[in-house]
Amino acid sequence: YAACTEGQNDTVVMIGRPTTAASTTGTFRLASTLTWAKAATHLIGECAPSMVAQRARISTATGATVNVNPLVNVTGIGCIFLNFSLFQGVGQSGTEEQLWQDAGQRNYYGNVAFGGMGGATGGPGDADSYSLKLYGGQENLFEHCYFGVDRRSRSAANTNILIRKNATNVASTRNIFRNCVTAMYATATTPTFIDGNESGGMDRFNLFQNCTFINSGTSTLTAGVAFHATQGGVTIMDNCTMTGATDWTASDTAVVRIAGPVPNGTTTGLAVSANTA
Repeated sequence: YAACTEGQNDTVVMIGRPTTAASTTGTFRLASTLTWAKAATHLIGECAPSMVAQRARISTATGATVNVNPLVNVTGIGCIFLNFSLFQGVGQSGTEEQLWQDAGQRNYYGNVAFGGMGGATGGPGDADSYSLKLYGGQENLFEHCYFGVDRRSRSAANTNILIRKNATNVASTRNIFRNCVTAMYATATTPTFIDGNESGGMDRFNLFQNCTFINSGTSTLTAGVAFHATQGGVTIMDNCTMTGATDWTASDTAVVRIAGPVPNGTTTGLAVSANTA
């Protein structure tokens, strides 16, 4: 990254080197936040394009005892992030785990696995933890990405995808998610897949197309997503499916628009048990 020239479409290639199923020899380990600030500067993983836990990977230092929050902070514009994974799982007690923050614009994410809240303690039980935060991030495209870790028990009101305005009140707007999977293992009813519960945190729209939200835990979520009545703009769930949640939102709201097949009355997109009788 240090050798890259901003605006020249320089590309960093991160090489995966798996030798066994558990091998992490292709992991680049961070001891502090990596700030990706150079515009039109790209990061591409060279490894098999599996969707979960690709072995071209970014994580924390081996044996680390203190979380790095966020692990990566993107402020650049026009960057490509392609075909790699991230994992954060230090497990620092009583401390949130915050994985990736995007405060930039017009960035592209393809086949990136955001493995946040992977610690056995700490992060999954802290309400301020997240895998991805859009912090005034605008006009970004996420395709075929994976958000979350379902190996750990989520027991607090944390979220996979956090949508917020930045410190100068720039809203997160026109972000598009296509064919993505968001996963968790909830042992409480309070975690969410998406949290946009901030007044003025959005503008115009944020769009989720053909996305799947999976809670395979022991607790059914009260609501899969949380949004503010005055968030600004709308969130559109187009042909999306959610399982492991009682409802999309805790109460009827005009700021979330859901389109798609209706398998069970008014519960558009909520997966139902198969009835083979």
